[in-house]
Amino acid sequence: MATLRRRCWLLLIVAALLLAAAANLVSFPLHDSDKIDAARNLVAWIVNGRSVPGFGDQYPDAQRVPEMKEFLVICDFFPSEVFSLSEDPRVWQITARKQDGVYKLNRFNDAAYLVIELKAESATELVVAETNQNQFGPKPGYRYRFAFRRTLWGLRASGKML
Repeated sequence: MATLRRRCWLLLIVAALLLAAAANLVSFPLHDSDKIDAARNLVAWIVNGRSVPGFGDQYPDAQRVPEMKEFLVICDFFPSEVFSLSEDPRVWQITARKQDGVYKLNRFNDAAYLVIELKAESATELVVAETNQNQFGPKPGYRYRFAFRRTLWGLRASGKML
């Protein structure tokens, strides 16, 4: 009888693990706020060193980020007057139209330029490209592509460096 109980518990645990794994594969409809949350996650990943949910990689130049005085974020898929991308005072959202004028004034004087573009959108997935132009390190910048989807555990991303 004790062996039967152990087997039942073992089967129950295995079934629960399989259900949890399967729930992560199912995509749910995106919420209206998910575009904003995706952009905020990407800014926090670079500026604050937070991980993007579902994506385990650390930003490649994370050790140099504290030195930066400004992060100028070009993100035109929601209005900056209504929603803020970050609580960090170094982050400024600018429009693509203003980018050239801001660059002429600022150049790369302790500033990094982040471009977040919405590449594709469906009912269950957002595809976002993130590019930065910086003076962090020896490379001129990085480009990533992220696919965000809503799972049972919330908004999750899969991403890759391009």
